[in-house]
Amino acid sequence: MRLARSVRISILVLTALALPAARAAAQSQQSSDSPDTYGVKAGVLWSTLDLVIPDAIISENQQLGFTAGFFGSTRLAGRLYLDFEVLVTTKGTKYDFADFENELRLTYLELPVLARVRVLRAGAVTAYVSGGASFAFKLKEVQKEAGEETSVDDDVKKWDIGIAMGGGVSIGSFVVDARYTLGLIDIVDVDTAGFAEPTAKNKAISVTFGYRF
Repeated sequence: MRLARSVRISILVLTALALPAARAAAQSQQSSDSPDTYGVKAGVLWSTLDLVIPDAIISENQQLGFTAGFFGSTRLAGRLYLDFEVLVTTKGTKYDFADFENELRLTYLELPVLARVRVLRAGAVTAYVSGGASFAFKLKEVQKEAGEETSVDDDVKKWDIGIAMGGGVSIGSFVVDARYTLGLIDIVDVDTAGFAEPTAKNKAISVTFGYRF
């Protein structure tokens, strides 16, 4: 009798402990599969420029930056979703030119619009790939040349357009995303008085962590 009673008590305790966990997992899965979701994200970004200066030999190094903002998502059909984001992102490069280490730091308001396809789901865990367009508007431009830092506003175009591609994993409401963004236009806006103009295009790899509400 005591053994049977102990078994019943153990079953009741285990059930009481398991129900909240099961409910949380179900809510997390529902959150990641909802037709319309939104959330916040932040992460790090490694950027450089596809920089060409005529008749000059330069070497570039990646520059560490950040990206953060808001995102939203809506289901289009089945496993296909449309994602849109509003991010503040820092890009740029470090490069050696004329025996000096120079640096260009650009701050953008970035608006990616991406198609996302779910490729795997196992309980509350889903994996996906995504790709689309990214529109950027320059907020700030800082240059460092020959050790002197200056804030300028007219050497780089005020906007940029790129393509973005990547993928990630959702675990309930949490999202980890990796992405490569390649600029499509020459962002240099410099009058060289008839001399050959330099050209540059943004390139960046980002890793972000997000939370869906």
